[in-house]
Amino acid sequence: MYIADGFPKQSSNNPSDLLVAVFVSVGDNKFLSRNTLLDVIREYKGNFSSALDRKITGVARLNLYLFTFGPTESHGTSRKTKLLYLFFGAFFGVVFLAGMCICVTCW
Repeated sequence: MYIADGFPKQSSNNPSDLLVAVFVSVGDNKFLSRNTLLDVIREYKGNFSSALDRKITGVARLNLYLFTFGPTESHGTSRKTKLLYLFFGAFFGVVFLAGMCICVTCW
């Protein structure tokens, strides 16, 4: 079980509340489903309260698309940059194939 980046944090609605977002990795880029995780947290709410040394007053689902877990692309790689990479890759691939055809023909 992992705590999501940026958490725990104080609630903007009630500063005395602490918000904690967790996720469970079950393998390479595989995570426990939101519903299953919610069921587990509800079942073991007392244990989590003890571990956090706080009273859990509520449990709710977050939209996981708000967070990214594990290795991700750098924020600087835009769609335009990806197209440039594709263009240059294709260009050098064609040049390489043309060179190979010339070499085979000349030998």
